[in-house]
Formats: sequence, C-alpha cells, structure tokens
Amino acid sequence: MSEFDFSDSIARLSSAMTTGCDEVPFIAQMHEFAMCESGIPGDEFYTDAKKFVRGICETAERFGFDTPSFIGDVYNVEAQALGCRFVTFKDMAPAIENSDPLVKTEKDISRLKAPDPYSSGRMPMVFEIMQEIKDLAGMTPFPCYCAPFTLASHVIVSAAGNAAGTGARVALLNKSARMEIEDLVRRVEKLRQPSSRCFSNILSMRLRYLTVANRFPICRVQ
Repeated sequence: MSEFDFSDSIARLSSAMTTGCDEVPFIAQMHEFAMCESGIPGDEFYTDAKKFVRGICETAERFGFDTPSFIGDVYNVEAQALGCRFVTFKDMAPAIENSDPLVKTEKDISRLKAPDPYSSGRMPMVFEIMQEIKDLAGMTPFPCYCAPFTLASHVIVSAAGNAAGTGARVALLNKSARMEIEDLVRRVEKLRQPSSRCFSNILSMRLRYLTVANRFPICRVQ
C-alpha cells in the first residue's frame, strides 16, 4: 500500500471530468508553495526527486487538496538538457540564465544536439520523479514537457524566459505599458497548439522522452 492515498480524490476528479460529481475538485500547481511549506531549499527541492515528490504529497495532504500536482519547472528541463545554463535559488524555483542565449545565429542551431534522456541535465530526474509518484502515492504518472514556443524563447531570446510574472507586474504598475500591452494583444494572431493525443505523442517523441519508454514502462503512453 502506498504511503499517501489520494484514490478517493482522484476518483472525484475523474468523475468531474466525465459524468459529474458532488463538488468541484481542487488541484493546484503549487511546487514553489510546497518547497516553502516543506522547508527545503530550492536548490535541493528541484534537484532531488525524492524531496520534490514527498514535499508535494505532504503539502497536498496537509491542506486537503484533492490531488497533488507534480508539475514543477517543466519549462526549464529541455532547455537545460540542450545546454542552457541552469540556475538554482534557495527561496524560489530555478531558472534558465538566458542573458547570453544559447542560439544567437542560424549556425548555432546546427550545433545543437538532441539531449540524452539518461544523462542530459535533469532529464534522468524526470524518470525518477515519475517512479517516486508511483511508489509514494500509487498514482499513474504522466510526463510533462515544455511547450515548443517557450522552449524556443529559452534558447533564442535574451532575458525572456517564463516572463508571465514580470509582464503582470509591468501591467499593474505602469499605465502606459499596460496600454501598449493591450494594443499588442489585440493585434496578436493566436496559434492554438493541438490538444489531441496524437500531437502530444509526436511532440514527446521529438523530445526523446518516449524513445526509452520500453525501458520505463511507467511512462509509456497508452
């Protein structure tokens, strides 16, 4: 039997997504909150699979979340594996140091090599996290990966990264900047990434996570 039991809550979540249930399930992407609540420094929490999974399980159980969310800083994993400089902090999630982008010219693109899931960056840790989820919580894990445009911004754009928080602060504190943002939003052409399993599977294969799926059956896509 697993140390943490979220089976009833997972069943409620499944019902909410299909036939309906008696209450709205609560789930939160709260890895930074779990880090702080667990008292584990960020440079350990985000580099140790056991501490990461246990910290999230304990926090979800303590606060009565229906299911724990194990989505961490997934937007950094592939960029780090490609060769971007990875920076950790004691009091927050890690980040990619992109003041000096990995790709500055087209020639730099040709020098990029496909990452090795067994050794590149924290890719091996992704598999460790998935095994810990299965062992500690008895949950069937699923691989998370960085969206292609976010990954491109990490390796190409200087000092951009996951800039949602920065943009929100600018919009809140600077009226002229907020008006400029609103104008840009109205003129942006939005491209929706397909939500079909086919697209997700193809993207996963391109990222090479699933090329080793036969050796890691816990993450095999059904």
